[in-house]
Amino acid sequence: MPLNERINLKLYGLLTIISNLVLSYFIPFEIKYILCLVVIAIAVSANHLMLGTAVIMMTRSAASSKDTTPVGKKLAFIFIGKFAVLGGTLVIGIHFMDDLVIIPLISYIIQLGILIASLKRDRS
Repeated sequence: MPLNERINLKLYGLLTIISNLVLSYFIPFEIKYILCLVVIAIAVSANHLMLGTAVIMMTRSAASSKDTTPVGKKLAFIFIGKFAVLGGTLVIGIHFMDDLVIIPLISYIIQLGILIASLKRDRS
């Protein structure tokens, strides 16, 4: 099942926007902080989508003994990209958010909850 069928993207997007609006209340109203929060939100969303793709690839290859396509390289590149996005986001957060670096960390934790809340459950 593709990722867009496993995640309710409308709910994910709506909750992401709401959480970022709430978090923007706690930062100074300056363009660098607002842009930083937007970049972090995009990077965290990309990170979670890569995580979802990797989990689907791993479970699909483990469940299917007939599928002999090598997923190792694809999976490695996804995880390398995932950690690169996380590392870059952390560097951006530390560099631009100064003493407000806790806001991106809170955003990441909230986004994990949003991802879990927007997963579609199998009814079968």
